[in-house]
Amino acid sequence: MNRVEHVNPLPGPQTRALAASGVRELLYGGARGGGKTFVGILWIMRPAVENGGNPKYRGLVIRRNFVDLCDWIGRARDMFSSFGARLSGNDFVFPCGAVVRVGHLADSNAFEKYQGHEYHQVLVEELTQIPAEIDYLKLASSCRSTVPELSPRIFAPANPGGPGHSWVKNRFRCTQKPGKAFRDDQGQVRLFIPAKLADNPHLDKTDYRKTLEALPDQLRRAWLDGDWDTLSGQFFTEFNRTIHVIEERPIPKYWKRYTAMDWGYRPDPWVCLWFAVDESGHEYLYRETHGNEMTPEEVAKRIRDLNNDEIIVGRVADPSMWASKDSATSTADKLSRAGWWVTQADNDRENGAMRIREYLRLNPATGRPWLQIFSGCLRTIEALSSVTHDEKDPMKIGDHPLDHWVDPIRYHLMERPTRARLPERGPPEGSIEFMEIREKNKNG
Repeated sequence: MNRVEHVNPLPGPQTRALAASGVRELLYGGARGGGKTFVGILWIMRPAVENGGNPKYRGLVIRRNFVDLCDWIGRARDMFSSFGARLSGNDFVFPCGAVVRVGHLADSNAFEKYQGHEYHQVLVEELTQIPAEIDYLKLASSCRSTVPELSPRIFAPANPGGPGHSWVKNRFRCTQKPGKAFRDDQGQVRLFIPAKLADNPHLDKTDYRKTLEALPDQLRRAWLDGDWDTLSGQFFTEFNRTIHVIEERPIPKYWKRYTAMDWGYRPDPWVCLWFAVDESGHEYLYRETHGNEMTPEEVAKRIRDLNNDEIIVGRVADPSMWASKDSATSTADKLSRAGWWVTQADNDRENGAMRIREYLRLNPATGRPWLQIFSGCLRTIEALSSVTHDEKDPMKIGDHPLDHWVDPIRYHLMERPTRARLPERGPPEGSIEFMEIREKNKNG
């Protein structure tokens, strides 16, 4: 390297990542503070400046959203400009003619719009923020080369957590042999190089370490230690279909019944859930319904028809329904006038998620979870199995197509007594205690 000699990677993971040869896909990072952004900027720039730069080189940088992209451009500009690069629209153009294009994934066609292009190197920042592996593969399909001296390569900095946690962990074998390259089924080489805060002397001795050390155990293990086994893609790891899902059965008339609903029109649906509570305080989610593009009057009729003559003692709903936007009458008022009154729910997302966790745990007195779901509530069951951590605050539920079925659960349970003193989890699956609970559930 000549002109780039003064831009040196740190010894350790950064140096290993830049020296890796013959690797098609490289995942870098794991823990926070390992210098992912810096090494990514250096990696995407090198073919444009080494040995005078290759004029045919085309690189692509992808960030999650426009705000993150602007931050990356600001940091990259400082380094690129020292080599004579200028920003023209979405392209950094280097003196030799090489180009590094930047983009984000906020557009509806973001994953498809680069297909058909040829990029020799693709930098995908925060890979775990891409929910589905198929979307990553769409981006990866644009990484190819007809230039013999430019091999197609992908560099993906990432932390554990986020909606894509599970597929990233599996694709790069993060917990099996980190630091060891392997070939996939197509013969291409993949590699995960872990990097931790301790590998970055610029941050390791600062208050940033104290901040990470003070996090709750789950986050500390993920963000400080780079543990891929802690922040799994599934938010409610307590949820187990075997003990939380039960067959439908008659509900005694003396049990109190409640409803909770989340509001939506298009594209998000409105969702209404029914709950029954037995004499011991166990909750049973026994009915669900939803719809799109329905007026409050139509929604009220649907709910009333399904409810039949059941006496509902509490009805909580999405607080956004009380906002008056284009009309002096709110959605909640319209719903009430149409025959289905509701009261405003507590919309505390973090504590609401914790309350769901509490109710998914076992009641030591009965050996059954505090919350069980009738098997006919298919979307709610799927939602609890698949919602993920919020990308900015993993203690909260992130955006997910099925989170509208989880919101009514937390609305309802925030009105119910806390179960925080219960054990964190039930007995392990396959244990004698677990099998006994399953038999109790089968027998009612």
